[in-house]
Amino acid sequence: DVPGVFLPTFEEEVGHYMAPSATMRFRRFSASQLRHFWAAYRVVTDYNFTNRNCSVAVAMALEAALLGSLASPRWIRSLFSLLTSKDLWVAHFIRWKAREMVWTPGLMLDYARALERVVEGEGE
Repeated sequence: DVPGVFLPTFEEEVGHYMAPSATMRFRRFSASQLRHFWAAYRVVTDYNFTNRNCSVAVAMALEAALLGSLASPRWIRSLFSLLTSKDLWVAHFIRWKAREMVWTPGLMLDYARALERVVEGEGE
């Protein structure tokens, strides 16, 4: 563990490091759950290559924001659709692999793309 820092804005982050090579936009997410996650996560500022790196933070934030985004009164149909979704299984495999090794920017991007297809309904 080494001391880390959370920069206050995305623009400062880009200026200090570099611009992202890819951008994704989720329409279906909970902004309040995301804010709650960041408030709790930022309390500890330690950086650790294996379990508190940038990709880990993004993965955890994405999961917090998407929690409940597929809720539906027709839950049996939604459950069947999820269980048969190849993209959900791809996301599961990527998450499992990242936990066994370490989250990297490439794994995080693949994970986010798979979750985007599940949550936003693209590619079905």
